[in-house]
Amino acid sequence: MKPLFQIFIRHPKLTILVSLMVTLFFALQLPKLRIETDVDVYLPDGHPAVEYEDLMRETFNYEESLAVAVFNDGPDGIFNPLSLAKIKRMTAEISQAPYVMAEREDDVKSISTMDNIVGTEEGIEVVPLMDEIPTSREEIERLKQNIYDNDMFVGWLVSKDGTAALILAKIEDGQEKQTKAYNEIKKIVAREQGGGDVIYVAGQPVLEATFVDYMVRNMEVMLPIVAVVVILLLYFSFGTLLGVVLPLMVVCAGSIWSLGIMSLMNVPLYDLTTMTPVILVAIGTAYGIHILNRYYEEARDESRRGAARCALTEDHEESRPEAPRNKAGIVLQTMVGIWPPVLMSSLTTAVGFASCYTSSLIPVRSFGIYTGVGILCALLFSVTFIPAGLMLVKMPDSNAPAKRMIDVGGAVQKWSELALGSMGRWVYRRRVAISVLGALLALLSAVGFIKVRANDSWVEMFPHESEVYISNDLICKKMNGTVSVNVVVEGNEPDVIKSPSVLNKICELQELAEQDEGVGGSISIGDYIKRMNKVMNEDREEFNTVPDSREAIAQYLLLYSLSGDPDDFDEVVDYEYRQANITITLKDDHTVIAKRLADRIGRFIEKNFKDEPVKVNLTGYAYVTAVVIDLAVKGMLSSILFS
Repeated sequence: MKPLFQIFIRHPKLTILVSLMVTLFFALQLPKLRIETDVDVYLPDGHPAVEYEDLMRETFNYEESLAVAVFNDGPDGIFNPLSLAKIKRMTAEISQAPYVMAEREDDVKSISTMDNIVGTEEGIEVVPLMDEIPTSREEIERLKQNIYDNDMFVGWLVSKDGTAALILAKIEDGQEKQTKAYNEIKKIVAREQGGGDVIYVAGQPVLEATFVDYMVRNMEVMLPIVAVVVILLLYFSFGTLLGVVLPLMVVCAGSIWSLGIMSLMNVPLYDLTTMTPVILVAIGTAYGIHILNRYYEEARDESRRGAARCALTEDHEESRPEAPRNKAGIVLQTMVGIWPPVLMSSLTTAVGFASCYTSSLIPVRSFGIYTGVGILCALLFSVTFIPAGLMLVKMPDSNAPAKRMIDVGGAVQKWSELALGSMGRWVYRRRVAISVLGALLALLSAVGFIKVRANDSWVEMFPHESEVYISNDLICKKMNGTVSVNVVVEGNEPDVIKSPSVLNKICELQELAEQDEGVGGSISIGDYIKRMNKVMNEDREEFNTVPDSREAIAQYLLLYSLSGDPDDFDEVVDYEYRQANITITLKDDHTVIAKRLADRIGRFIEKNFKDEPVKVNLTGYAYVTAVVIDLAVKGMLSSILFS
């Protein structure tokens, strides 16, 4: 490396210019850096949970819904003309908002767009649940009865106590689209607030859009705080402007280079990788400190040698002392001496972070790789920019910087020796008791480690006083919930889903899921079939079951198609009736709930579907998040072992 250092030292202005130009190039890439919050991207391509979520998008037009909730604590709840008109008006406006998936009128779901299945003398009729706004008490009571007579509406669109109603809108995938849709819907909600109604907005798209804002704000807050702490530390250590500026330049360049490379590689900024700049500030500062400390020591030693030469010349005028080294020699000696330990330190740190690549989760891999890249970038910038910068400033006129470092280090060493010495003597006198206590603590820790359960929650990431937390909490208390676990049933031939046996198994799976206290409700093609069977038999509750014959089921579906739209089933079954989707809504997004539910469903599938000509798999946002947390734990262990 010595020849390279000599080049940097001989051409300091060119070296600095090239370093700054490279930094500028990477800085220009930063506006292209996109932020990604979708949990699907955490898993590698080909993972079953992702494959089945993609299948749901293609087959069932699946996307997580944004929920607008209208609350009214009046004596009639939301069953009053003003609230009902507001729901109808907002539903229409939301369907026109950007990136809301609303090709059909009922794609945005509320009591103003949904159809109801009723029985007639001729058979089945599909009628609008609320075609016109009811104004009289009789009309409102009729609407209320129609809603509560149909289990599919209760908890999903209207709360059990009648004080809340939901408008559900599916948002196109993508962080920018979700943010724009959310912001536009907030404007609609703001216009409609009041009149006895309180309106909240929640759902996974809201969490993701809000989380992006929090990510940006956290970076804006954390980076200045870390920078101020580092500046104070540097000034306390060196007491010079040079000792502050050069290390700061290193960490700024390392962060810009690392994020710029991410942008060039089309790698998004995940929630985890937002910590990369903060880590680089903490680690990269050390390189500048090491180099400057060594430089000041070399300058101090040279000053002492110069003083000794002057004294020797006065005493022995005839002697010819060695010529003093110039600044270039001091800088070169500094870099040659400090390069090996700084290199080894950066390599071991970078490799430690790069060990995250063993994780199955893409954001964890990205965090490890690009934090390691940033460390190496900070190293490269420090060994080029700092020596060049030192060549363009005056040599220190005194030994103050080096003396300051020695004084600080000496004070720290003195107090450390006193503290550690006292502690060592205290421990030695009690070595037997401390050894026994240490062994007991190790055993207790091992037992506790076995019992540790990984858990995560999007909602709990936000302050409890935040709007997004309050909205989600209120909606989950009144309604079925805002996130889901989905079960995809795939047959090997068309019309398999029309089998009474398969439909009964689907309904039994729903009943099992709804026994879990964390589940708000569920919906499937089985619910539609049961509803048709009930209304075809004078609304008698004992007929709220799946018919015994495939022919009866086919007949019901035919009757439905005569007055309703077969596309109404798009979210629960495919056109060929070969695949079905069960949506299980959770009242709580903690991953332990989704994991517990998935385990119960998995055992049920293994026991009850083994004789059916179908295969059954789990997916959905809540399930995918639970899978991510499990893989995160496994990845953490593998990274520790690898590093």
